[in-house]
Amino acid sequence: MTIWYEILVAVNEVSKDLQYKDMLIDVAIEQVQGLIAYFEKYGETGFVKAMINAKKLAIEMEIDPRRFEEYEAYDDIFGFLFTSERLNSIDNDKLKDCCDWLQNFLKKDELFDVDGEALLVELKLLRERLPKEIKTSIDILNYLKSMRCFPTASIAYKILLTIPITVASAKRSFLKVKVIKIILAVNHVAGKFKWTSFDID
Repeated sequence: MTIWYEILVAVNEVSKDLQYKDMLIDVAIEQVQGLIAYFEKYGETGFVKAMINAKKLAIEMEIDPRRFEEYEAYDDIFGFLFTSERLNSIDNDKLKDCCDWLQNFLKKDELFDVDGEALLVELKLLRERLPKEIKTSIDILNYLKSMRCFPTASIAYKILLTIPITVASAKRSFLKVKVIKIILAVNHVAGKFKWTSFDID
């Protein structure tokens, strides 16, 4: 809500200015370019500030801010994989630390899902080969699938993209499974008694 408020306020201000009957085209272009620059800057620093403001607001409203802390932990662990820009912005020493941290986070006893050293090597190569138009983590994973030569990086991105940011989608999935089970049970009973069965959409 904090993020939407800040974004919509900025858009609304420009929108109102553009609706003036004596608005000049050069001023309109300048306003739109300013809005674009605001969004670009917001993408770099705005989300972090919005998270801080949202935490303060949650505390004032006596809402548990734990979810924000979970997001921060998620960013600490997987943040270097979020976008190609973030991947390219860190030096090799920091990248090694990130890969080692991810390996340890995904480790259980002596088993681990991601080999930190292998991931480091693959990400270094990937940074050199990744096309400029590929920016988001889902785009990167699709690129890795097409290349078929970055197995450890593919695993890391699959794990990143399968962790639910909120529990809402997971709850909906379980609810859908429950509905399907009920329909299958009804169809089974209907089949025994030769009733008309229900179709699953």
